[in-house]
Amino acid sequence: DSGELRRLAGGSAVVHTVPNGVDERFLAPLPPAGGARAVGFWGNLVFGPNQDSLRFFLREVHAPLLRPAGVRVVVIGPNAPDWLVAHAAQDPLVELAGFVPDLAAALADVPVAVNAMLTGSGLKNKVLEAFGMGLVVVSTTRGVEAVAGARDGEHVVVADTADDLGAAVLRVLDDPAGRERLRGAARALLEDDYRWERVGERWRSLVT
Repeated sequence: DSGELRRLAGGSAVVHTVPNGVDERFLAPLPPAGGARAVGFWGNLVFGPNQDSLRFFLREVHAPLLRPAGVRVVVIGPNAPDWLVAHAAQDPLVELAGFVPDLAAALADVPVAVNAMLTGSGLKNKVLEAFGMGLVVVSTTRGVEAVAGARDGEHVVVADTADDLGAAVLRVLDDPAGRERLRGAARALLEDDYRWERVGERWRSLVT
């Protein structure tokens, strides 16, 4: 979005980007890593980019590549569309949890968050929330492009094709030591750059 504003202004605009932050509840002591052979996705399911992401992930990544390996998908969020309800009804490894009052509790045993975003822009709050809850994020480039400082293989795992996403999820699930390294680095990045007090410092510096 910042780049598009600069482009529209012909390079003359001064554009500063102040990121989102995370609530204190996502900065509690890092919980134990989840041990289930499962991945999680959460968000408002009426939102078009979330639907595009889930449709792609379930049909082109999970069904052919992850379901045969016994990987469960936990989908959390309100307003599940009819196609998603029908898909879950036919696949016992796809769980629709609906709205949950405590996201961390609902995902306590899930070690990986998938963010296979194909459309949309901006910083995805679900990535910061996953960092806070200690889930390793496997994402497309678009899904983490606005998370400044997040590096592939250090804080997140980035893959853009169905085959690469499937391989990345299996690799992370089968590597507990690697998951621990990734989630520790992601949490440190969150603490350093995405606390509201740190975001507020950037905002105050800009306006003063």
